This record gives sequence, structure tokens and C-alpha cells, in this order.
Amino acid sequence: MKAKILTILFALISFSAFAAEEQESAPPSQMLNSSGLPIPRFVSFKSEDVNMRVGPGMNYPIKWMYKRQNLPVEVVAEFGNWRKIRDYDGEEGWIMQVLLSGRRYAIVTSEAVVHNVYKGERAVARLSPGVQVQVEKCRATQCEIEHSQAHGWVEKNKLWGVYRNEEFD
Repeated sequence: MKAKILTILFALISFSAFAAEEQESAPPSQMLNSSGLPIPRFVSFKSEDVNMRVGPGMNYPIKWMYKRQNLPVEVVAEFGNWRKIRDYDGEEGWIMQVLLSGRRYAIVTSEAVVHNVYKGERAVARLSPGVQVQVEKCRATQCEIEHSQAHGWVEKNKLWGVYRNEEFD
């Protein structure tokens, strides 16, 4: 009987150690925080008036004041209802979660040609660096975007606001 209990205990300890080792080796792109969402991830501003603070709380000083609705930013950490974000220029700071939206937007990083795949890959527009677009979906190498001047597909590597290996509808 003692041997059977010791065997079961050893099996439980071994399984626990294996599970802990598996969790530690998970790639950062699959790590989940308190929100249950992956870190890092891209989001956008809900309004055109957003304050970035130097720390996660209203008592911390304001670092930047953003005046651009739907600006894409990358969430790199979470602390309660606060999200540490990184913007297109690499600036990092803290923003209240309620000011962020899951709607996807991106910034064009180099001249991008917008193609309409429904009409035989015909180019429909060219977008300059710095132009902000809404991202509808992404496939292996391209994303479908919406802009006031064009709707179609652009090369994913011309956008900041989506990951190279990311695909979504």
C-alpha cells in the first residue's frame, strides 16, 4: 500500500514539474495576461483625445497627448485596467484600457500599391508612408485595407499594425 501511494505521489510531482516547464517555454506571442488576451497585440485608440502616462495610474504625469482617433498602437504589458503601449515611433507609456479598441488599423510604412483582387490584381491606388488605414483582414502576405481613397489588398510588410505571421478575418 505504501509503495502504491509513493508511486502515485511521484507521478503527480513529475507531471507538475513537466507542466511548469511547458508553461515557461511558451513563446511570448502566446502569453496571456489578466485580460486573457495575448501580449503583444495591436489595438487602436477609441477617441482622438488620449493621454499616455509614464506609469499605470492617474497620479502619474502625462507623457504624450494623442489627437488621432483609430491610431494603431501595440499593447506590450498590462497592469489592472492599464495597458502599456508602444506607438509607431517606439514611444512607450500607459493608457487606460477603456480608451482602446480591438478594431484594427495600420500605418503605411513605405509606398504601398493597393490591388483589387476581384478585378485581376489591377492596381487601384498608391498610398504614401504615414497614411493610416483600417485593416479588414490579413492573409499570409497581404491585408485587405479600407481607406477613403481606396479599398483593396496591400503587402503586409508595408504596414505597421499587423504582425508578419498574423492572419485574421
